[in-house]
Amino acid sequence: MKKPHAHRSIYLLLFVVIYLVLSVLLFNPRLFTGGDNASYIILAESIVSGKGYRDIHLPDEPQHTKFPFGFPLLLSLPMFLFGSNFIVLKFFILLTGICSIFFLYKISEMLLGNRVILHIPLYLSLPLLLAYNSRILSEVPFICFSLGAIYLFMKARERGALFYYLSFVLATYSFLIRTSGITLVTAMVIFLLIKKEYKHLLVFLFIFSAVAIPWYIRSAGIPQEQSYIEQLIAKDPYQSLLGRAGITDYALRMWRNIVFYLTKVIPKTLLPVLVSEIPLGIVGVVLLIFVSIGFVSRLREISVIELYFTISLCILLLWPDVWSSDRFLLPIVWILSLYVIMGIYRVAKRIHFTHLPCVFVALVVILNAVVIGISTQSALSIRAEFAKGDKYFGYRPDWQHYFEVIEVIKERIPRDKVIMARKPEFVYVVAGNKSFRYPFTEDRERVKQAIQQSDYIIIDGFYELGISTERYLMPALTETSRENYAIVFQTPEPRFTLLKVKK
Repeated sequence: MKKPHAHRSIYLLLFVVIYLVLSVLLFNPRLFTGGDNASYIILAESIVSGKGYRDIHLPDEPQHTKFPFGFPLLLSLPMFLFGSNFIVLKFFILLTGICSIFFLYKISEMLLGNRVILHIPLYLSLPLLLAYNSRILSEVPFICFSLGAIYLFMKARERGALFYYLSFVLATYSFLIRTSGITLVTAMVIFLLIKKEYKHLLVFLFIFSAVAIPWYIRSAGIPQEQSYIEQLIAKDPYQSLLGRAGITDYALRMWRNIVFYLTKVIPKTLLPVLVSEIPLGIVGVVLLIFVSIGFVSRLREISVIELYFTISLCILLLWPDVWSSDRFLLPIVWILSLYVIMGIYRVAKRIHFTHLPCVFVALVVILNAVVIGISTQSALSIRAEFAKGDKYFGYRPDWQHYFEVIEVIKERIPRDKVIMARKPEFVYVVAGNKSFRYPFTEDRERVKQAIQQSDYIIIDGFYELGISTERYLMPALTETSRENYAIVFQTPEPRFTLLKVKK
């Protein structure tokens, strides 16, 4: 007769295999159109090249300050071995995802016992989670390191100080992957204070300070755009002249974020099959009830997870609502799913419907399987065309045209020529030319100066970003003589134009 832990090991292996299979089915070889992934690739290339931590796509290659160096440093490992191969980098992200499932299973097993066999399938069925395995972004590695830190931290009370120290290292590195990792660091510090673990607290503060303080000193001495703190306290991060947010601004911001996440992001993350506002709102309220019950049930034996969740939620709701999205929710989705399972078991017990958790999870998994099936068909089509050489199949028309212009730059324009574009990181990643963004200002003289610093300009026709071109770039271009420019290449509608600046 097999021992209970042997059964659990089989379940863990099964869940990892399912996660791997689903991730491969949905694997997307294309570059994600979010600009951050191109920035991470550039920073990793800078590290591998020996230039340090710099924005090497910009003409003067300034030192980078926006993103901490943890994730690019991770990417530099496969890049050093295999070069800037996007497919390899994506599979490296998937590897960290597999590790995250291991840690999540162990944490869930500690808190839920046998109920882990319902929690993990619920989590694995989320299409959003699987989609991020194909994006060169920091979310999945951050989830991996933060889960690892929490697991070791929770095991340390029975396994000894070594587990504490390892958790401190992983938590510190989580902060180096995403600045929001400070929420986990803060939660662990508070927990150690509550438990009066002062010796371990001092060790943790030493480890964290040894990394964080030099990073902040280095960044403080470098001219930079808005810091995360400045973005948080600004009334509108896109309009700095409006000044800092007041109490009323924060209250309105929190309310808008609560409504947005509760009625759209959270229910859409759990059940992406939902599209109408009313079903999304109803599911959001139901989930809120389950999560609240699950959270409250944990307060008698509060752990670092409750502290981490509370602090993360506060930051999420206070963050400028112009940037609210599922991406900011993703690092704590595993906690939400954990509380959903806890809450639904308590409700089932109260209403004497013992099969409610199984019915709920089965319904969610089946509905999400439909979405995963549709997404798999799309992914297979994209991979088939990608294998044939069409790297931009499946993109929206505006992005297809943007990459088409960049390919023209790659084929026709010398590498020493500088390009001004709305999304300069992609110009460098695809074509290899230095590139910078035109100034987001209505000061036409400043824009004209930027034009003179470039050799070529991409006039874009992005659907959602067209206002930037019309508002900032075009007025300065139309005020100068047409003789100063020559059209090198132009796409059909939505029109993208490559201009040469005559000097």
